[in-house]
Amino acid sequence: MEQALGAWEFDPRTGRLIGDLADGLSFDWMAPCDREGLTQAAMDAMGRKAPGLARELRLRDPRDGSERWIGLYGRAAPIGAGALGLGGVAVDIAARKARETQTRLIIDELHHRARNALTIVQGLAAQTFRTAANLQEARSSLNHRLVALSGSHALLDEACWHGASVGLVVGQSVSFHGLADRIQLDGPEARMGPSTARALSMIVHELATNAMKYGAWSRDGGAVEVVWRWAESEPGVDLVWRERGGPRVEEPSQLGFGSQLISRVLPPAQGRVRTHYTPSGVIVTVEGLATLGDGA
Repeated sequence: MEQALGAWEFDPRTGRLIGDLADGLSFDWMAPCDREGLTQAAMDAMGRKAPGLARELRLRDPRDGSERWIGLYGRAAPIGAGALGLGGVAVDIAARKARETQTRLIIDELHHRARNALTIVQGLAAQTFRTAANLQEARSSLNHRLVALSGSHALLDEACWHGASVGLVVGQSVSFHGLADRIQLDGPEARMGPSTARALSMIVHELATNAMKYGAWSRDGGAVEVVWRWAESEPGVDLVWRERGGPRVEEPSQLGFGSQLISRVLPPAQGRVRTHYTPSGVIVTVEGLATLGDGA
């Protein structure tokens, strides 16, 4: 409930409010832009052009520069000899304005996330359909990529978009393929910001897909090891995806969209991806993967 701060009267000769306010507040602290609008609204109320006065304005404390939102509510009333006066009550609306600000921030953040997600989906769809051999392959690839993207968003939602750990992101990204028993994860607790977590999720999804089609997971007994350690020469962690037990590996003459996505989805400020095609298996390193506190 909004707390009353005191009563006031409007002086049409000076265009000022008269009254004592609680908490040591003063109408003299009113911002000039608020005062101009208040004067016109008060004159309209006194001239019966408006049913009453209802204004929200800020008082800025000259001692420390802090601002306080107050609400003014009043009506015109006869004061004798056919004259009208205007008076009312001032209330503290600081808590409500803080809630409104928080709501606006949340809405703006949701709009920002939605725009980012749509941009990513549009890019994935365009590239997937452009590079797929046929429509069926395109639909399947896009669906799997969207599932991976959705999974990273679900992880971030659980943490109120404050970030996600490297282990959780990697583990969830391969869980969609049903191969959790054929991957070994080892590394410290390291949390990434939303953008980095989403990019790593997409990288791991593409690596897992390639491993199933051509790499370690295309053969019984093939396995993957993912290890990350705190980087020694820069902030963040260095992560290594290493495949073993699969068919002999040769560097492809042309990279598909998935391989291009692996190398490009992570912004340079959040890490650098390198792929090594060794005969015993693919090794992918992510150097300087940004963690919270260092640009994640």
